[in-house]
Amino acid sequence: MAADIALGHSVVLQLKPDLDEGRRSAVRSFLEIVVRVSATLDETRLESAIGKLAEVLLPDELADARGALASDNLELRDRFVSEVPQLTSAEIGAQAGLKTKNPYATAARWKKAGNIFSVQHRGKEYFPAFQFREGRPHPTIKKALGALPSRLSAWQRAFWFMSTNGWLADKAPADMLDDPQSIIAAAEREGEEVAG
Repeated sequence: MAADIALGHSVVLQLKPDLDEGRRSAVRSFLEIVVRVSATLDETRLESAIGKLAEVLLPDELADARGALASDNLELRDRFVSEVPQLTSAEIGAQAGLKTKNPYATAARWKKAGNIFSVQHRGKEYFPAFQFREGRPHPTIKKALGALPSRLSAWQRAFWFMSTNGWLADKAPADMLDDPQSIIAAAEREGEEVAG
């Protein structure tokens, strides 16, 4: 009924039967506030507010799935860090042979320039070692990072480099860094729309 007044037309609002009384009361209180302020809200803002309320108050039917997905993702990251050789920024500075007061500066500078990337895991920053040749960034890494879609997270980029790729005859990009044209073409295809 409160929703009818707020929107100016009929709306049926049905709460889940297993919703406890405290949450039912919170929904009622929220709707009373919505009715009071609806005169100053347009319908789009009101719908957004109701949607946000539903996200907060109503049970999340996907919570178990999200939890399992997060657990699987953490396990994949743990395996990646333990199975794929990693370097710290101090190790990068030492391998580069550059004499700087700050052993972390070299990695930070190369990362900022887009020559390399890192992943954050369990409070530490890791640089996958496949990015380096003779203490320096492999030039194909920068080209591939530039060609990959910018929406990819650092972890998605890390998995992309280590996963087999159909555009690379089922080889992982990290294993084909000496073939920059193929790597760049595969990276560019990553951003293409999927049709079908």
